[in-house]
Amino acid sequence: MFEVFVTYWEPRKGYIIKWITGREKHVPSDLLELIFFRALGSPEHRVESMYWVQNFFSSSYQCYYIGAYTEIPIIVVGHGEPENVVKSIIYDLAIKIRSFGLDELDEKLPYNYDRIIRNLSPSTLNLFVLNNELILQIYLILLENPIIKYNDLAELVFHENIASSIKDLDDALILLNMVGFIRVLWVMGSKWIELLKVLVPLRRPNAKLISKNRFEKVFNKWFSRRNLFKEIKFSTNVFIDPALRRLLANLKTRRRISYDLSIKNELDFLIQANYIIRDDSAVFFNTEPVIRIFNIAGSKVWEFSI
Repeated sequence: MFEVFVTYWEPRKGYIIKWITGREKHVPSDLLELIFFRALGSPEHRVESMYWVQNFFSSSYQCYYIGAYTEIPIIVVGHGEPENVVKSIIYDLAIKIRSFGLDELDEKLPYNYDRIIRNLSPSTLNLFVLNNELILQIYLILLENPIIKYNDLAELVFHENIASSIKDLDDALILLNMVGFIRVLWVMGSKWIELLKVLVPLRRPNAKLISKNRFEKVFNKWFSRRNLFKEIKFSTNVFIDPALRRLLANLKTRRRISYDLSIKNELDFLIQANYIIRDDSAVFFNTEPVIRIFNIAGSKVWEFSI
């Protein structure tokens, strides 16, 4: 089990804690004073983002100071295991906070973010990392440039307005490296990025909705129009959110259910992704996502399916 929270300082109120996971728990003020001192104790630390592990009595806390990218000092803190899951959530939140600020965090986070991270495991960590839109855009550049100099990658990232700071690129590469999608090489004093794995999003359509003689034509039409960015976003969401996965599996078995307002967010997402089709007060199963991950040599190393 683990907990993640965001903390910042307000002159009139002192330390403020915003919980990301679970119900609120007591956080010792001594711990908050210690991590803020570590982040702000020297002038050079106040500007740059910084990740570290803070020991506090018999416990350890993963900390990420956002740096001077925000108006007030903000630190993302995680405690518990698995440690690589906690670290990924912390980095994901840091990228998001740098992108749109703490005030808009609740509005910008996906409606199911809490459910996703509470059910995150090492086996789905790679999907969670690629579900981050900024990281996904960098990954798509790497698909076109599987071996690239770091400086050239940075130039492409900023030319396409994907990241607002070099720290976003660095953090994205840290996470992609951690889940084994890339490795960092040093050749003749130059930093290179090499793509190691490729994620391929596929679909299994409901053949009952398509006449046999038109199946190939309809499928090819869908495939040719597929937006890879959206397709990866849709499919990874299903496999990192157990509620979406269960709902789609239920629809696959039953083929049709009523449009239930109590699960409106989940149904609307599946409709937007075209995994299901709505007809008045009912929804029908249409397609299911399949994710296959290959190494760069073309051998399949992992598959996710309903």
